[in-house]
Parts: sequence; structure tokens; C-alpha cells
Amino acid sequence: MKVAVYNGFPFHYEMIGYIFEYFYKTKNIIPSFYNLNQDNLGWIWFYSRLYENIFINKSINKFNPEKYDIIFLLTDNDLNFKEEWIDKYSHKIICIDHYYYLRRPSIKYHIATRLFPNRNIPYIIPCFEIYNLEYKVFCLSLQAKINVSILGMNIPKNIQQLTNLFINFNDIQFYCMSRSNIISRHGCYPSNNICYCIDIPTSAMMDILKNSHYILCLSNNPDHIDKSLSASIFLSFSIGSKLIMPKIWNNFHQLKTPILYDINDKIELQKNYDLKSIYSELYYLSNQRNIIFDSIINQIMKS
Repeated sequence: MKVAVYNGFPFHYEMIGYIFEYFYKTKNIIPSFYNLNQDNLGWIWFYSRLYENIFINKSINKFNPEKYDIIFLLTDNDLNFKEEWIDKYSHKIICIDHYYYLRRPSIKYHIATRLFPNRNIPYIIPCFEIYNLEYKVFCLSLQAKINVSILGMNIPKNIQQLTNLFINFNDIQFYCMSRSNIISRHGCYPSNNICYCIDIPTSAMMDILKNSHYILCLSNNPDHIDKSLSASIFLSFSIGSKLIMPKIWNNFHQLKTPILYDINDKIELQKNYDLKSIYSELYYLSNQRNIIFDSIINQIMKS
């Protein structure tokens, strides 16, 4: 079986890992990844180190759909993926849908990045194991403070979003990591325990995340309730940090291990918690991925 993953989109590189892990670990297949020539914040470099000597990355200009049995379209609104390819090869294309409404109706097979209440299609939270449990335990054992990472649209719009939520705010070291355009919109509120990391390379972000006890999601994007997925959710499982997120989000996700909060709740964070339960849920989600991928790929190969 020859597999290609196409990403002619400037984002979503962080999602490559869950497809690679599936094929490499369960099928002993190395997919070919076709991406834009730019290495967006060093994600391609990161994968080349994580999967040394086996990660194959190619320019989208070299993509030929005729060569492959299975084609993953990583982003459903990727305008670089030609309609003529869909017309001819729809029977072997799996589209990853990032939004609640159908954006590529001519493609036969769709997998969502989360449960969409208005659409009855299979969904997979795109997490994969970056750090194993033993290494994560070791990294956290070296930390003097409670480390909380905040990513992308979740970075605070005002300091009160943090001071009002955490009882022990002063005991926590916060790392706000985002692109410059989001930080310019949300504002910047540095203090002795808040560090802003703007447009940092993926390798530097991973160095912070591996030492983070928690990843925090704030209610800054209403679409994250039921229309799209916050990348913080799957990254938290991928790097073994405990997720903190609004309770209303979990009405749809039904995750077991996050700390959930309402608008007036107060949280007191601890350095020690049950890391094994987070990895157990990661492995459960990965198994659900395997079942869904297996089912759709079997349909394609039999057709």
C-alpha cells in the first residue's frame, strides 16, 4: 500500500504526527508527506528528528495522485488540492475536516478532527505520542515551579483571565506561545511569572511543553465549543501535560482527564497528579484512531 499525505496549507503541520504514527506503528508503512516548500516554524525539521531517517517530506509541486493507493488531504479547505484530482480520485481520498460544515462535498471519505454535533461522520482527535511516560515524569521532576503553557488563541486577553482563575497564581510559571498576529490582537501582559514566546520554532516550543505540567485553554474562541478543535487539546495528550479547559467544551469531547472549569470557578494547581491516567487516555484515543482508519482504508482497498 502506498500512502500520501497532502498539505498545501500554511498551517496544521502539527497534525502530521497522528497519521505517521498510525501507518508506521500499526502497518509498518512510511507515508510520503507533500507540503509547502516553507518549513512552518520548524515543524518539518521536528518530524525529521522525531522520526529520524524515516520521515519522507516532498514538495507539493511533485505530487502525483496516480502513484498512491491512499491519499490523505490534511486540510479540507486546502485550495492547492485540485478539484480535478478529486473528480478522478475521490474513491481513494480521505479528507480531514477541521470545521463543522462540509467544505469539500465531492470527496467521498471524511474524518473530522472532533465531534461535530451537526454532522454524523467519524472523528479522531489527532494526538500522538511525542514523549513517553517515563521521560515526561523525569522532565517534570526537575521543575521548581508549576509550569502552565498557553498556546495560540488561548493566550489571555487580559491578566484577569489568569488571576481570577487560579487561587495560587503566584506559584505558577506561565508560558504564552503564539504567533505575532494573535499576540497583537490579544495584547501582552508580562509579569514576573508570565513569559511570552512569539513565533518560536517548534523545537523551542517542545522544550517548554515537555517541562509543562499543564496546558490551559481559555474561552477566547467560541468556535472551540462545537465548531472547531483547539490544537491545545491534542497537543496536551501528545506531550503528556494535563489539560485545563472550559467545562462547556467537554459537553462534546467527553474527555476523562482534563480539569474543567466554569466562568466563576477557582482552581488551585498542584505539581503532582496522575500522569498515568493522561497516557491511558492518549492510548485510548490512539486506539480509536486505529479502528476508524482501519475501517475506511479497508473500504477503499476493497473498492
